Amino acid sequence: MRKNRVTLRSSNPQDVRFITMTLAKRTPSLTEAQSQLFNTSDLFVAAALLVVMGVLFAGRFVHYLLFHTMAELFAIVVSFSIFVLAWISNRYLTNGYLIVLGGSYAAVGMVDVLHTLTFKGMNLFPGVSTNIPTQYWLTARFLEAFALLLAPFAIDRKPNFHWISAGFAAMGTLLCIAVVMHWFPATFVDGVGLTPFKVVSEYIIISMMTLGLIMLWRFRDRFEPRIFSLLAASIVLAMTTEFCFTRYVNFYDFSNELGHYARFLSTAFAFMAIVLSGVRQPFEMIFREMMQNKHHLDELNAKLLENESLLKRAQQVAKVGSWHLDIANNVLRWSDETRRIFGVLPGTTLSLETFASHIHADDRASVMAAWQLALKRHPYDIEHRIVVGDQIRWVREIAEISFANDGAPLVGLGTVQDITDRKRIEATLVESELRMSAVFQSSPIGIVVSTLADGTLIDINDAALRQFGYTQDEVLGKRSLADLGTYVDPTQRDVLVQRLKQLGSLHQFPVDFLTRNGTQIVLEISGRLIELRGESCIVSLMVDVTERHRIEAQIHEQAFHDALTKLPNRRLLSDRLRKTMSSAKRSGCFAALMYLDLDNFKPLNDKHGHEVGDLLLIEMARRLKACVRESDTVARVGGDEFVVLLSELDTDPKASVTQAMVVAEKVRMGVSMPCLLSLRHEGADHLTVEHCCTVSIGIVLFVNDDKNYKTLINQADAAMYHAKRTGRNVIHLADAPIP
Repeated sequence: MRKNRVTLRSSNPQDVRFITMTLAKRTPSLTEAQSQLFNTSDLFVAAALLVVMGVLFAGRFVHYLLFHTMAELFAIVVSFSIFVLAWISNRYLTNGYLIVLGGSYAAVGMVDVLHTLTFKGMNLFPGVSTNIPTQYWLTARFLEAFALLLAPFAIDRKPNFHWISAGFAAMGTLLCIAVVMHWFPATFVDGVGLTPFKVVSEYIIISMMTLGLIMLWRFRDRFEPRIFSLLAASIVLAMTTEFCFTRYVNFYDFSNELGHYARFLSTAFAFMAIVLSGVRQPFEMIFREMMQNKHHLDELNAKLLENESLLKRAQQVAKVGSWHLDIANNVLRWSDETRRIFGVLPGTTLSLETFASHIHADDRASVMAAWQLALKRHPYDIEHRIVVGDQIRWVREIAEISFANDGAPLVGLGTVQDITDRKRIEATLVESELRMSAVFQSSPIGIVVSTLADGTLIDINDAALRQFGYTQDEVLGKRSLADLGTYVDPTQRDVLVQRLKQLGSLHQFPVDFLTRNGTQIVLEISGRLIELRGESCIVSLMVDVTERHRIEAQIHEQAFHDALTKLPNRRLLSDRLRKTMSSAKRSGCFAALMYLDLDNFKPLNDKHGHEVGDLLLIEMARRLKACVRESDTVARVGGDEFVVLLSELDTDPKASVTQAMVVAEKVRMGVSMPCLLSLRHEGADHLTVEHCCTVSIGIVLFVNDDKNYKTLINQADAAMYHAKRTGRNVIHLADAPIP
């Protein structure tokens, strides 16, 4: 790689030596030179101004017309000098204020020429009244005042000098036409003096100049102090001039004479400001900029060296080298990192053939074919192997080729990256993916990968397909389990997704599914959120626990229900009674506990056997459930003993008693209806038995009792035995414990 340098160049070596020597000589003493130049210029300027003022003063004693003409000519010459100087140096003027001021002085000078030529006593234009030169004077001063008002707005810009000059020239021309056409009122009356129009116009011009001076003061930091002082003095003298021309009665008054002195000095100071900005300062600025440029060039060279070092380091870290091929001359250049990748020592002559010799023999033909296509404007982005000593490395090459107008390839510029580590990782990932795929498909546990948003199936293994009864083509990438109608309750997936969002994973979450043939199964899902191709997905492991749930439900049923009648047993009754007692305390509503015992049940068993007795118990259970509400409980607590638990009766004791007695009577009547009990045996005649049964009922009401549930059951049981002793088929309400 070539080292880049930024240097000063010239076709003439002597120019370079001159510039270097000048920089070395002038720069250290630049401030000192400026100081000397200021002092010398001050002396020359003061001397020149004194000479001009002396000439004018001497002319005044000869003839006033001579004095006036010389004063105006001096001012006109200075005005045109300002314009010419601004024209020549406007490209060096960085302050738009001076450009506007310089551009206006051509128009000001031209109008002053007309003022001078038409002045009283010149007699160049017979018949011209004294109003004409006075109106020309006002026109010139108005242009000057307008320039002073406009210039501050251009300080931070650089307006076009030619457009500014043309604009003031056009304005001056229009005003001069107005003077010639006598559109302005009279400004001077012989024997009387100045008219109000003339005086008011002068004060308007003074006001404009005052505003210009105020604006100049606001922007004083945009000027060199010396230039600002000259401009401010020029404006003050211009205002003094206008004030003097409001005081005279005839053209020969002292105020008129004093005004011309101030007028000359005003233009002279403006000229000096342009000279300082347009001539001397650019000269000094050239040397200052040359030294600054030299300093910047040195800094740039240092940065280039630093960037070159950083580039080399970056290429080493990224294992990315660069290369450049001059195709016409077959000259190949490699960066240091490219040489390291290919194992080529610095100084080795390189060519396209050198590169080809390092390509692995099995890849060489395809790489060179890709290069030939690149020479025909095809993209060149290829991965291939290279041989470095006894090692094989993988590289990726990207190139861009520039072509001549006739289509001939000129230069190839490209990068080469060592991707050996990436290829090794990719190979490892492929092997790992193959192993994981084998584990995924051979797992006896169903595994499903789906999107979090809508559940679309991304992958599903054979075990999961067997669980649902579908084939992979029917579901993969096309539908979700919800679309297949496999969820018994679709809200279960909403709960599952919500928990995954909150926790990121879940364990053994049971979900009810329907298989393809309509069989309901229960799958326990253990899932986790993962990111696939930028989308949130769920990996679900599904274990079929249908049989386990069936067994658990059966065990639960046997533990809490009577095996014959399917009614709650004593254990479940105790739990519900405790809950009803707590509810009654909170709500203040009474509840009732009925203890029932079938009358004459034993003779039926003795005569027809236990099978017929079981049929009677099943029928009685059905009738009891039909007599109560869904919220009430009917339980079997013994052979022919039942319990009915009524909850949430009235808050009034009497009303609650009435409600309980109504239900008890309904139960008594329902039980007493005749029963037809049919017993069927294979290979034998069917047995049908008609039986009438009655029931003895004991009732206990409670609302805010401090008794425990066993006490209530004992009280109801005692009330039932009291009903049996009083004749059976009787309802007895216990109002107090019965011995």
